[in-house]
Amino acid sequence: MFKSLADFFRGVDWTGAVVDSFDEMLAIAERNFILCADHLVGTDDPAVVREEIYARDQDINSRERAIRRRIISHLAASPPEHEIPMALVLTSLVKDAERIGDYVKNLYETHQIHDFDRAVYDRYYDGIRTQMKALFREAREAFRESNPAKAHATITAGRETMKHCENAIREIASTEHSVPQAVALVLIGRHYKRICAHLVNIATSVVVPVDRLDYYDESLK
Repeated sequence: MFKSLADFFRGVDWTGAVVDSFDEMLAIAERNFILCADHLVGTDDPAVVREEIYARDQDINSRERAIRRRIISHLAASPPEHEIPMALVLTSLVKDAERIGDYVKNLYETHQIHDFDRAVYDRYYDGIRTQMKALFREAREAFRESNPAKAHATITAGRETMKHCENAIREIASTEHSVPQAVALVLIGRHYKRICAHLVNIATSVVVPVDRLDYYDESLK
């Protein structure tokens, strides 16, 4: 649709600060994910990072509200027609970033259900956790550069990771675990998958029309 989505945004005066704030939302969510995913299995007391995780989530929410206010104010001023699709894209993307923040917080809260055995966790999710860290970086790069090749690579990698999450959940369901442990492990898989899905949707914004956003579970031709 455009040679560079990010370049288009920055070529319109009102969007520059919005795009920068959106990227910072993702950066904050990425830092929270790394902190959370590591502390769930890397410390005896996940509560030591609780305040940091919740403070960052509040920062993400505050940025989302500020971006939405900026977009609504701009649309109310009757902007040129060609800017309206971009406003819709940004509105969708900031919601993805906000939901990622929520799922990271939900991921942290799974420790309240069960104290994790590192060996059991690693059996299902150690590789997935590593893939997710890379996916955050790749999705941000694909958007910042508006690079179709990177976007498609991110989409492919993200969908594979989502499949791995589903496979882990099925394996957990067919294996004997205590109820609290099984519930916590399944929830981790679901939270990982939803985070991954929203990152994939951010990547799709580079390569699909506005009306195709939020359909990251469907095949992409």
